[in-house]
Amino acid sequence: MTQPSGFPRAAAEPRVRLRLSADEGAPALARDALGALAGRLSAERLESLELVASELVTNAVRHGTESDREEITLTADLQANAVAVTVTDPGSGFDPAAPRPQPGSGGGFGLYLVQELAAAWQVERRPEGTRVTARLAR
Repeated sequence: MTQPSGFPRAAAEPRVRLRLSADEGAPALARDALGALAGRLSAERLESLELVASELVTNAVRHGTESDREEITLTADLQANAVAVTVTDPGSGFDPAAPRPQPGSGGGFGLYLVQELAAAWQVERRPEGTRVTARLAR
């Protein structure tokens, strides 16, 4: 999979790639898979990466798929000064605005967290689905 423009990948750096069933267990599996990057990122940065990935996978399960038979792809690439996490789903996309959630709303915090933790993030609507990439400083 090629990275979106603005998110170059250093070929020699480690990569995590995982295909997930679109079910409620997918976010936990995504977090677990990112453990492969332990030792290459600070504990704090790895925790932020796991949270961002979990939120993106949760959104893909809730909004980008119609059944648990569909797949979501998670890719994390270590780059020289950053780590990029990309989640792809078969859905048609969403409004990428990340408004500040209201207290007591019971939801709406996922993209707000991504926006706060990532140095940059973007949404690409493609014929085969939606790809969301977040880049965190390393």
